[in-house]
Amino acid sequence: MERIVDDSESRRRAEEIYSRRNGINVTSNRKKYFSIYKFLFQLMVLINLAIVLIFYNNRNFIFSSDFLKQVNDFYNINIIEKINNFFEAENIEKQDSVNNDKNEVKDENNIQNQNSNNQTEEKNSEVQNTNIEQGNAKEKSEIEKINESYSFIKPINGTITSFFGDRESSNSNISGFHTGIDISALAGTKILSSICGNVILESNEGNYGKHLKIQNNEIITLYAHCKTIYVKQGDYVMQGQEIAEVGSTGNSTGPHLHFEIRHNDEYLNPCEILSF
Repeated sequence: MERIVDDSESRRRAEEIYSRRNGINVTSNRKKYFSIYKFLFQLMVLINLAIVLIFYNNRNFIFSSDFLKQVNDFYNINIIEKINNFFEAENIEKQDSVNNDKNEVKDENNIQNQNSNNQTEEKNSEVQNTNIEQGNAKEKSEIEKINESYSFIKPINGTITSFFGDRESSNSNISGFHTGIDISALAGTKILSSICGNVILESNEGNYGKHLKIQNNEIITLYAHCKTIYVKQGDYVMQGQEIAEVGSTGNSTGPHLHFEIRHNDEYLNPCEILSF
């Protein structure tokens, strides 16, 4: 069977035939070239070693300011400045890299803290809304029970000038939270007892001015800033009985009745119990 010869084998045979005809020894030439390459390589290695040894033995002189100055003058270039700039640039790159890493970590921490704060605010808002809803439901339930157990009437007819709850006032003596309602009326207007009960307090002192409290079990009604009080502490009054006159005593800006309803020492909104 005839063996198939590829192109490279054909070229090699052709070169051998040509070399034999012309008296050329290919193998010898190859060894010759290899020896030359090997010699050159060894020479380069020796030269590099010699340069390294020269630099090492003369390192103090080479890196001295006098030698660098001579190089500067000869090549008209500031070697020291170039070296310093090289190391400064390298230090700046390293510092920028460190700063960028720190900024990335800081930004990531800020994002995490912001997300944590947002989650905390959402939870607090949910808890607050839940508490408000529970408080409103409890207050509504208590008011329904109070209306089922007690009967109230309006102490006077008039216009409400200040409602129950938070309010703003330019008078520093007036609290930001209004514990009752203010009903405007002419001075001397008769005040009726909103509920029957015992007079547990009749006083002329404090910001309420002339005022009195009437108690019926767990309910206390208060009438303040009166001009005149008709009853005294210890008296029992009936619902609708005249107990005082509208005035402007105590911390007051004009004739009106400050009216409060309390249940177990908690302030209630009179407007949710009575219709004014």
